[in-house]
This record gives sequence, C-alpha cells and structure tokens, in this order.
Amino acid sequence: MDPLKTFGSALRRARERVGLSQEDLAHRAGVSVGYLSQLENGRRNPSLLLVLALCGALNTELTEMFSEVVIRR
Repeated sequence: MDPLKTFGSALRRARERVGLSQEDLAHRAGVSVGYLSQLENGRRNPSLLLVLALCGALNTELTEMFSEVVIRR
C-alpha cells in the first residue's frame, strides 16, 4: 500500500480514537481542515515538524503513527 495512504489511515484512526473532529485536530496542529483532510486521504506528504505537531495534538507516539508504513526499495 502507498505509504502516504497508510499514514493517512493511521492518522484518521488516531483522531477518531481520541474523539476529535477534523476541525479540532486541524486547529490544535495549526493546519487548515482541507490540508488535514488531504493528509488523511493520502494526498499530501507532511513534513516531520507537522507529523510531530499532529502526534502532540493527538497525544500519541511518533512510532504509532508510522507502525504500519512499509517502505519498499
């Protein structure tokens, strides 16, 4: 599976698990709702700083967000 889609799915699950709307998470992470939606749908490639902000807003570990992402060479 595409790593961006896998990350996006993990992001959505983490957001839903803590009971946040896209609007709430976007506000906490400092991004627009549209951008967050694109991340969750695997259409954008977030920077490391944004991933860290998302993890902080979700109170989750960085490793959890990437646990399902498989890198193929």
